[in-house]
Amino acid sequence: ANRREMGDCCSSGLREQKRTDNSKLEKKVVVVFDFDWSLINENSDYWIIKQLAPESIKEMKKLYQTKHFTDVMHDMMHILHKKGVTKAKFVETFGKIPFFTEMRECVQKMNQKGYSIYILSDANSFFIEAILSHYDGLRSCFKQVYTNPAKFDSDGRLHVEYFHKDDHGCKRCPKNLCKGKVLESILKSEGVFPRKLDSKEIEKTSNLPQGQDCVVYVGDGGNDLCPALALGKDDVVLARKGKKLDKLLKETHHDAMVKIWENGKEFRGNLSSVGILG
Repeated sequence: ANRREMGDCCSSGLREQKRTDNSKLEKKVVVVFDFDWSLINENSDYWIIKQLAPESIKEMKKLYQTKHFTDVMHDMMHILHKKGVTKAKFVETFGKIPFFTEMRECVQKMNQKGYSIYILSDANSFFIEAILSHYDGLRSCFKQVYTNPAKFDSDGRLHVEYFHKDDHGCKRCPKNLCKGKVLESILKSEGVFPRKLDSKEIEKTSNLPQGQDCVVYVGDGGNDLCPALALGKDDVVLARKGKKLDKLLKETHHDAMVKIWENGKEFRGNLSSVGILG
């Protein structure tokens, strides 16, 4: 893999992102989190079934043999509804899902620095909102959450839908969500796309030149490869150790710099080492 160790890749000019009369716009930092095994320390789909209907895990795995996973979760929500699981029970239970304290602290500190922070996940909107609701002020740190929409009907059953209703055309990603295309949309809205410019090469130093934007992507799964490959040499991928993304990046050419982390402490340390957190 084209993996490089780095020092303060993103550290120059991050503290100030305002335009003044005598200087150009300082670099913008955009941080995008996957959710399961990335922001939180679990897979919210499997975890909630294990908590509320552990006897249904075998049925869930059987469905997955013939159906797309988003469709499986849609069906599992019907099963939980028949078992009497309510919206309130979902919310209450999600308050116990494993979530490194350091991850929440890092999000809050990055928000205080004025970074643009997003969630881009193949979970669903209700699960994510329910989990974030247990931590005061955490949801407001994220500019937007991009994920599969989920809503309750009048009978109290949760329905999970595809993020992409039409064919997104990406052969690398599952049919319900191409994270690469969504990331492209996010970065365009932030004014930091494309990431792989054909302009003259900027001499690399321990710090990036003043005004150079930086995108940080945090992920773990195979569907995080597409957005990771869209990033350029001035960007950072924080990949969960031993997970699918970590393995794929070792065997796939990529331009972004990669840091591997296993727990909240290592994650925070990596952010500090690349200059995202002081």
